[in-house]
Amino acid sequence: MEFLRDILNLDSDYSSLLKNVKNGRLPLACTGLSNVHKSAVISALSSDLDRKIAIITPQESTALEIHTDLLSMGKNCINLPSRDYCIGEISGYSREYEHKRTDTLSKLLGGDFDVLTLSLDAALQPTLPPAVLKETNFTLNTGDNISPAKLCDRLLDSGYTRCEICEGMGTFSIRGGIVDIYPTPSTPPYRLEFWGDEIDTIAPFDTETQRRGEATENIQITPACEVVYNSQNLI
Repeated sequence: MEFLRDILNLDSDYSSLLKNVKNGRLPLACTGLSNVHKSAVISALSSDLDRKIAIITPQESTALEIHTDLLSMGKNCINLPSRDYCIGEISGYSREYEHKRTDTLSKLLGGDFDVLTLSLDAALQPTLPPAVLKETNFTLNTGDNISPAKLCDRLLDSGYTRCEICEGMGTFSIRGGIVDIYPTPSTPPYRLEFWGDEIDTIAPFDTETQRRGEATENIQITPACEVVYNSQNLI
């Protein structure tokens, strides 16, 4: 979508906006734009300034709309959804939004984005401190020396649940020298086969057929929930 940026650079109002932002003359007001036009201006500013941008909107629907527009314009845009609160009695609970939040927060920590969109509610909700988020994010590589027991402890500290069979996001299982992990928000679960205390292979697998896919070199583990604890900090 470079042609949109080229068009905007010919516009005097955009040039004035860009100049003032570069010179730190803030805050600025920019009115009269629809959401798609806001997305075009944000995309151009991201490229011209070479900075990361956070967009806070009044409603979550607006944040999602701008997020979709920016993705279609070629920007690496991420969205932080609001936390899904449930204070009543329930028989089951989905952690889908919590997984999306921890994934977005992990990308924020690593700087893997151009633009962040979020609603005002999402911006005001407390979440994991950066230090805790960094501690509970880790990468598993083929050839790493880590015992299944130690890996179990790390996964529990990152909010994962140990189960007999690994079937849902945020769960894992251990059978001898085989560890199945369903990272969040990964599409497939992964099977780690150990040779002693060394990770021998890492490969995705199908939860129904249990068939393995093509091996990969590493997987990223992000927290499975926003309230994480271990035996040291649990009082």
